[in-house]
Amino acid sequence: MTQLVLPDLNPIAIEKLKARAQRHGYSLEEELKSILEQGVSEEVVDPLAVVLQIRQQLAGRKHSDSGVLQREEREL
Repeated sequence: MTQLVLPDLNPIAIEKLKARAQRHGYSLEEELKSILEQGVSEEVVDPLAVVLQIRQQLAGRKHSDSGVLQREEREL
């Protein structure tokens, strides 16, 4: 089994991790393992690709100015 050493970890972060582990019913080590495994299992998404996809989906649609809509709502 591999062991990790994290020197100089912020004490506040450690306390938050301990509290999170307690909420989940885990030991600190189990919580850290869960966080790390989840972090490496998630697909890395290119933010620019997401923006371009959204722009493509919205292309050709008419969009209202949200500032105008908010002013109109306040005046009601």
